[in-house]
Amino acid sequence: MKKLIIGLVAIVVLLVVVVLVIPFFIPLDTIKAELIAQAKQATGRDVRIDGDFKLSIFPNAEFVAGKISVGNAKGGKADNMATIERVNVSVALMPLISGNVDVNSFVIEKPVINLEIDKNGKPNWEFAAAGGAGSKPAAAESKPAEGGGGSPLAGITLDDVRLVDGTITYSDARSGASHRLDAINWKVALPSLTDPVAVNGDFVWNKEKIDITLTLATPDTLLNAKKTNIETSISAAPVKLDFKGSATNAKTLSAGGAVTLDVPSIRKLALGPDRRSMRRVPATDHSR
Repeated sequence: MKKLIIGLVAIVVLLVVVVLVIPFFIPLDTIKAELIAQAKQATGRDVRIDGDFKLSIFPNAEFVAGKISVGNAKGGKADNMATIERVNVSVALMPLISGNVDVNSFVIEKPVINLEIDKNGKPNWEFAAAGGAGSKPAAAESKPAEGGGGSPLAGITLDDVRLVDGTITYSDARSGASHRLDAINWKVALPSLTDPVAVNGDFVWNKEKIDITLTLATPDTLLNAKKTNIETSISAAPVKLDFKGSATNAKTLSAGGAVTLDVPSIRKLALGPDRRSMRRVPATDHSR
């Protein structure tokens, strides 16, 4: 979890540097080609940006890219592991002077992610970076985290982080299992790592809309392998599940607390979404 967030922050900071400095010296087409080359190097997959590609400075540092695609693993069913219609990142300029990163918006529109496991049990989300520099950099990254110094994420705030109208598919060639989530919408608000982070969203699974809310009391404690209070709620038409407790991110992420399950009608739950949506048609009166 911590490495993922640090990676996202590093991307945002890199984009800010690119927006502020590089456009004055290097054409946009050259910048685009270099970013694609770096992405290919990191993933070992074909990466494309076939839509808009824009960099601007005022009033905020802003990066826009459209029609992004990341190729699938060899032998995969889908042509691409992931596609994104549009990405828009906007970062406030003034806080950067004091070393803070205030992300005004980070919006990912219409992502489609195809998760697959082949017959040998290998998932397509395991990337083989070109050059094979696999484990050593990861080990080097873990040492600073143990040093106990200030968090490299301390100066970040996320005002408007959204995933809009996403789709996720999952298939396992070993068992034949497959699942699909549609109309995925998520929103994250993070004033700071010492303030509560709120995640709100919904998606459609098996023709049923499911709402999810999550509140994490202090994200920095979770990132530093300490216990953090957490509350989450998952609700659909026939059932609602609430969890209130704590989570710890040590070697593995673990959680414990109280779970409340509310099922107003077992009969409605058993019917399924198709039959619940059917309305009884009133009988016609032929007595007249």
